[in-house]
Amino acid sequence: MGLPLSLRLSPAPLRLAVYPRRVDLEQRVRALVAPRLLDVPSALARRVAGAPERDGRYTLEPRIQLLMRVQQLAGAGGFETLGSVEAARDEYRTICALLGRPERPAPLTHDRVITHGERRVPVRIYRPGSAGPYPAIVYFHGGGFVIGDLETHDPVCRRLCTDVGAVVVAVDYRLAPEHPFPAAIEDCEAAARWVLEEGPTLGVDAARVALAGDSAGGNLAVNVGQRVDGLRFQLLIYPSSDVLADTPSKRRCREGFGLDQSTVDWFVAQYAQDHDVADPGISPLRSEALGRCPPTRVVMAGFDVLRDEGDALADAIAGAGVETTRIVHGSLTHGFIHYTRLGPARDALEDAIAALRRALDA
Repeated sequence: MGLPLSLRLSPAPLRLAVYPRRVDLEQRVRALVAPRLLDVPSALARRVAGAPERDGRYTLEPRIQLLMRVQQLAGAGGFETLGSVEAARDEYRTICALLGRPERPAPLTHDRVITHGERRVPVRIYRPGSAGPYPAIVYFHGGGFVIGDLETHDPVCRRLCTDVGAVVVAVDYRLAPEHPFPAAIEDCEAAARWVLEEGPTLGVDAARVALAGDSAGGNLAVNVGQRVDGLRFQLLIYPSSDVLADTPSKRRCREGFGLDQSTVDWFVAQYAQDHDVADPGISPLRSEALGRCPPTRVVMAGFDVLRDEGDALADAIAGAGVETTRIVHGSLTHGFIHYTRLGPARDALEDAIAALRRALDA
């Protein structure tokens, strides 16, 4: 439901009495250690990380395994252990900045607040140039409906803009717990409708508009895809799709692979609050309207609590008569679109970009 790794060192090894500037020290350690662990040669990482971590036909990328091992030894916890929602949001921004490579800026970028009916939604618009019309991608960021913003996913949106050659509209939807379900869906639907309706003024070909989102953003995309007509495609990257599902990947990966089940549970509690988590808006795998989705690609990670429900969602969308493709990047974990220091994660992002480019070709 967003980039899972919390590289926060626990209070145990770093006590305030000994390290009065503990927060500064933690930030320095993260800045020094995390990127370098992803940059080490794979063979060296394998020797240091220990026996390969396997799940059936999948083997965890050794540099990710090493990063997880260091995180475990440091006593790091999930976002739910940080004491407040604001602390979790700050931590997510820090992690996203550490694990990715710098991306070149999109040629034209600006922030604005769009208006659709009575709804006002902040967005960031990326343009590949001043000419057009271009295809468009409406992007919904991950983060468990609780964390994440335009900054955490700015590098991803830059890549989509420049490499797909599309206008990207990144949606800064309202977050829980301040704005629980269905606020995020309402904002994302309003943004998608606005792009379709305002296409000519944006230099967008309204016949070539796709939705894309990662984790919670994938959940939002499949919700919007059922509600909005005229979409060309939807890209769902490790989407959350069924809170109540009991799957092998939830049991196998419930702890120690970045996104712990306890973190997922915390996100859901903030987002659903008093709503029934079986509601198809929260658990879209239970929807009876999946046949209204546009052609779909579902992207999954091999070591992810959400892997199997993503696979089930692909089955359900295909079973509803929608053209559907899927891929599992077996060596990776949840949040890999941010791990662009790592070759296999860059390859996975390139695969997603290629899928969008194929779908949006005139």
